[in-house]
Amino acid sequence: MEIFVYKGLYNLPSIDFECLRAISFIRLINAPVTIKIDGNPFKSPNGCLPYLKHNGTKIAGFTKIAAFLQDQGFDTTSQNRLSIAYTSYLYDNLYPYMQYFLWGDETNSENTRMLYAKRMIFPLSFCYPQRYAKRVDDLMMSIEQFSLNDKYEDHNVDGIIIRAKKCLNTLNEKIGNKPYFFQMSTELDATIYAYLSILYHIPMTKNPVKSHIQECPNLLKFLDKFGKRFFSTELKSYENERPNLSTNDLSNSETKNLSKHGPKILSALFAITVMSVYAIRNGIFSISGRDPMDVTNFDDGDEHEVFDES
Repeated sequence: MEIFVYKGLYNLPSIDFECLRAISFIRLINAPVTIKIDGNPFKSPNGCLPYLKHNGTKIAGFTKIAAFLQDQGFDTTSQNRLSIAYTSYLYDNLYPYMQYFLWGDETNSENTRMLYAKRMIFPLSFCYPQRYAKRVDDLMMSIEQFSLNDKYEDHNVDGIIIRAKKCLNTLNEKIGNKPYFFQMSTELDATIYAYLSILYHIPMTKNPVKSHIQECPNLLKFLDKFGKRFFSTELKSYENERPNLSTNDLSNSETKNLSKHGPKILSALFAITVMSVYAIRNGIFSISGRDPMDVTNFDDGDEHEVFDES
């Protein structure tokens, strides 16, 4: 089995929350899955990384990947209702904060976009990060009733920050000095590690909870021990890739490619759109219910960087 994820950064096995959560769970249950670095989310069934590949079958997204591995008998964790409840609690209180300050805050969003762009193949690096930003915009519209496109001063995030800090306080108190959140390891531990890693290590100019995490000694111990135990090889490989808060996170050659090919890509997209509308109106082809981003069968045969096999 193989899992395809975005490349990491200093102290981060992967820059992406879902990717990091998935590989943390894989290491936690000691599943025989090879971690491969990938930059083409088009090959995933849902158009996003991570995805697992087994005997020609692709499974995308953490929830489906975890369920598949459990069905294969690799789950050695003790999952219970309390663990599921805490996972939901984290989603309600940490997830909105994490997503907003990565993609919505104007001081961070460009750097986040560049982090993803640097890890994607061209030309996806030019336009694909916007898909992630759009999902965050939908999330903010749903739970906070503002759009990322609204004036920055209209982004009312005080409640998001307060809830995130209270959530971290609860985690810090509950985990204490234990190696896992409960007496036995659970899927929740992988989820907590993914949240803490992104919130503490991803380069953000503005990140109110980072200093708060520094005041939570139990969480810092958990973060350090979990990383060293399950990702020593990956973390060592990224020692020279320290965070860079400059928005120009692309190499000179990559930046030139974006500048050189950007207008051509926009022109091509415009031409394709016009031709598609013409074809639809004239009955040349019809619109199906299939998600245009669902490109399950696409495979460019690229080789991938491999960390190791469990």
